[in-house]
Amino acid sequence: LPNVTALSPSTIRAGDTLTLTGTDLDLVKDITFQVGVRDTITFKAKQTATSIKIKVPADAQDGAIIIRPASLVEVATPALTMVVPEITSFDNPGKNNGTIEITGTNLDLVTSVVFKSSDEEGTTGEIQAGGSATSITVKIPEDAVEGTVTLNTGSGKSVSTGTPLELV
Repeated sequence: LPNVTALSPSTIRAGDTLTLTGTDLDLVKDITFQVGVRDTITFKAKQTATSIKIKVPADAQDGAIIIRPASLVEVATPALTMVVPEITSFDNPGKNNGTIEITGTNLDLVTSVVFKSSDEEGTTGEIQAGGSATSITVKIPEDAVEGTVTLNTGSGKSVSTGTPLELV
């Protein structure tokens, strides 16, 4: 059976290339990331007996990856950790239907921004075009109320502002 001894890097961003190192990896026919994101290996140029290079799907989550040879025996790898965006600052106070700029790192991984609202689930703001890994601009929804702002990623991770957003 194939055996994965290391993942490099072990903490990774969605969309980056992950290298699996081990033995008999040329026998692997498919790989399943956490939450059932399955990627069938069809790129022999990136697969050898001792390594596999694969792009991490946008919705991959923390945990072991499952590799399978043709016999379909599942083999778990060491755990993978997905990168979490970090917030360093944001415009405060804000205004309903106005925008706020959020700065930090890995903000290009953010897929939604949720503001506190009278509804327990919150209300989603509109991420404006032109964002980057270090800055995003978000439109504050009309029904947002004062409170924390939560940034969500496709990998199921989230981070919230430490300071509540104030509205004027």
